[in-house]
Amino acid sequence: PPLAYREEAPNTGRTPTTTGPRTAADRRLRFTTNLTANQQSLLDSLVFTFERPLRTFDSTQLSLYTDSTFTPVTAYTTVLDTARKRLALHTAWQPGATYHLVMNPGFAEDTLGFKLPRRDTLTFAARKVEDYGAIRLRLRNIDTARNPVLQFIQNNNVVFSAPIKSGIFTQTLFPPGDYDLRILYDTNGNGKWDPGQFFGTKRQPEITRPVTEKINVKPSWNNEFERRQE
Repeated sequence: PPLAYREEAPNTGRTPTTTGPRTAADRRLRFTTNLTANQQSLLDSLVFTFERPLRTFDSTQLSLYTDSTFTPVTAYTTVLDTARKRLALHTAWQPGATYHLVMNPGFAEDTLGFKLPRRDTLTFAARKVEDYGAIRLRLRNIDTARNPVLQFIQNNNVVFSAPIKSGIFTQTLFPPGDYDLRILYDTNGNGKWDPGQFFGTKRQPEITRPVTEKINVKPSWNNEFERRQE
């Protein structure tokens, strides 16, 4: 969802039609975040996606605080990807806490020279424990000697995966929702499906097998399932 930051002047987002000099609002650094309803997942980093690659980034121009007292959070990291368009901020989010990320104008500038016109504060809340469900899933008929990886699928996309060497998967905090399940036999142990290579090594594609019946993970609930690989 697009977020920008708290603005002191309204911004319609429309492209200016005049040919005069650009205003500060026209040259504002633009980005979106992965916040949902202004809430941060306990399981993920806070991720900024910028409209254009960043020319400069200075992590010392960011400060993270918590609660109404603005208590400093010192244990966090920031990672800018190689394309310089995706910035991830990671910390151990405290369930239900309010966070304030103070961004000075010099924290980032994109390749067109766009940056924040003034200091801004992004305020958001971490999700609560009861927003998640505990999950225990027992899988039958899998070959644990072939590096099985359990994949959770939504809208034909793998949204989560984990090795499952014992045939049982457990996790205390899991996002609620409906999931299809699949077993990947991960021959090379890299945690993802690899296609075949018929020239040279003549390697076969890695095998995936569906799991019978999807699961529905409910929030604030001990979700227990038993499923079988087809």
